[in-house]
Amino acid sequence: MRKSPSIFGYGIAAVSLLVVPFPWIIAWFVAVIVHELGHYIALKLCGVQIYRLRMSSSGLQMETASMTNRQELLCSIAGPISGLSLLFFSKICPRIAICATIQSIYNLLPIYPLDGGRCIRCILQMTCKDDMCIRIEDWLRVGCCFVIGVFSCHCIWYWKLGLLPILLVTGFIFKRGIIKTPCKAAEQIVQ
Repeated sequence: MRKSPSIFGYGIAAVSLLVVPFPWIIAWFVAVIVHELGHYIALKLCGVQIYRLRMSSSGLQMETASMTNRQELLCSIAGPISGLSLLFFSKICPRIAICATIQSIYNLLPIYPLDGGRCIRCILQMTCKDDMCIRIEDWLRVGCCFVIGVFSCHCIWYWKLGLLPILLVTGFIFKRGIIKTPCKAAEQIVQ
């Protein structure tokens, strides 16, 4: 099943190119490359076969062979850890460190298919029964969306940011498929 390009993703990219200074865009791309290299190296170290790499509006995607929960846990946490490792170079290149930290925090949200959600899912599948895993995962997703929604309302009223935070949260919820969690397939797409 091939997903069509996201107009929301392309719109954000176009606005970013017009508004964000060029050095920050370069720093963001470097942070993304380091993040994805973390996933790639972890997949290779775990011996997982990578069938295809492709770039989409939501980032780089790696189609891989089926993984065990332990392999998926290690591979999904490797991206944010490699991004956070750029904090050691914050005196040399602070823009890259800031971008990598923001990206890592975003990816560690406990919402599937983000890296944090994949980690939570793997840990729950190793420790709980299937029905309990689904309930805990649903509560974490709803709680995280609630906290993000409350924070965006705080941004609207306290910082006077208008409807921008609500639009970003709505786009985030529908873009990431928070409404419906896909099933785990035999072949996986790592993002």
